[in-house]
This record gives sequence, structure tokens and C-alpha cells, in this order.
Amino acid sequence: MSHWIDHQQSSERKFFGGILQGRQVVFEAACHHIEVDPPAVQLTEGSDQLGNIDMKKIVVICKGGFGKEMLEYLSDTFSADSGYESERIQDLFPDDELIVKPDEVFVVANGDSAVKARLVKKIEQAGGQLLSVIHPTCYVAKTATIGSGVIMCPFAFVAPGAVLAPHVTMNVHCACGHNARIGSYSVLSPYACVAGAAELGEGVFLGSYAFVAPEKRVGNHSKLSVGAIAHKDVPENALAVGNPARIIANYYS
Repeated sequence: MSHWIDHQQSSERKFFGGILQGRQVVFEAACHHIEVDPPAVQLTEGSDQLGNIDMKKIVVICKGGFGKEMLEYLSDTFSADSGYESERIQDLFPDDELIVKPDEVFVVANGDSAVKARLVKKIEQAGGQLLSVIHPTCYVAKTATIGSGVIMCPFAFVAPGAVLAPHVTMNVHCACGHNARIGSYSVLSPYACVAGAAELGEGVFLGSYAFVAPEKRVGNHSKLSVGAIAHKDVPENALAVGNPARIIANYYS
């Protein structure tokens, strides 16, 4: 059975599982799968003698298909007594004004790495908090490190020694191999795979079924198209397609 523990009390588990009472906590999971238990309820200012706390309202950013899927994943992940409930789904553009309510937490369900980075920073600058969403069917090895604000959709897999930086998105059936590293704001589409000891830079996008071979690196802000197989390193700001993956454009040119 999994449970919530303070990060300061653990030197072994490095999974940042969400937000509780306005602070990050560490989620300790069984080795073979993750069971997302309700957050522990503590008596704090604003809670009653039974330990009841005000519900956190989850705001999903993005009205597209991924946002609608996220509503279902939230229902699977956070039970009625978890302290969280879905409030609404809305669009937010980088230039929009944002006013954050004290009881709100945010999930950015946007599949564009660059846009997601801008939205996350906008929410943080407005005083908002980003919620990690780890679907209960995911596998995360206990020696893996998972950053805050990560989204892991059904059946995602993270192997021993792997590192996911904050705000990574892993869609359904994605895999991150042993000792691999995935940079902040990177987005993995369904069935994408990062093999053992491979590395993705910041803001990388992998299309569905894209594959990065062992010990290879994809540079910051690069994209691999659907089914692209990277047998060699991919430089920064590149668009790569095919098998073997070949560079066809400078993405930000």
C-alpha cells in the first residue's frame, strides 16, 4: 500500500506526487505499480476537528481533445475523498490575463512543448500551483526521479534510475528506459519510447511511436515526427522524420 510522506524524511523515494496544503509532498509507491491514494489529511488552520479540509479545485488548461481526456484521467486518479475535485476546463493563451483563486490548482493539458512552457510559467507567475497527475495504471520504479507538475497518462512506464524533469507529459503507453533523462516541458505522444540511458533536452516533442535509441540525445526544442527512429543524436531545434531519422528542417528557423 502506498502512502504520503514528507520529502525531508525520505532519502530513497524521489517521486513528487502532488500538492498538499500548499506544499509539495513525496509519493511512495510500490515497486511494481502505482496506487494513487488520497492525500493524508492533517489538522491545519482552516480544517475542522475531524480533519476535513477545503477541496482543491482542479482547473484543466486546454479545451482540446487532450484536455477532455485529462478530465477522465483526473476522475480515475483523484477519488471523491482525495481533497481534489475537477472544477472546469478552459483555454488560456500566453497573453491572457490570469487571476488565480486560493483554492485552485492547475493541469496544463497542452501537447505543444513550447506553448506548455509559456503557460506553466504564466500560471506560476500569477501565484498558481501545478498539480502532478499520475494515472493509477502507471509503473514508476522506486529508484526513478519524477519532477513536479508531471502528467503521466494510462500505462506509462518509467524504469529504474530514470529522471523526469518538472512538467514532462507522458501520454498513454509511453516508456522511459533505465537511467534515461527527459527534460522539462517535453511531451511524449502515445507509444513514444526513450530507451535506456538516452536523453531528451528541454521542450522536446516526440510524435506517436517515435523512438530514441539507447544512449542517444535529442537536443532542446527538437521534434521527432510520428514513427521517427533516432539511431543518432539529434541537434537542438531540429525536426527529424523517418527511420533512420533524418533532419529536414530547423524548427525555429
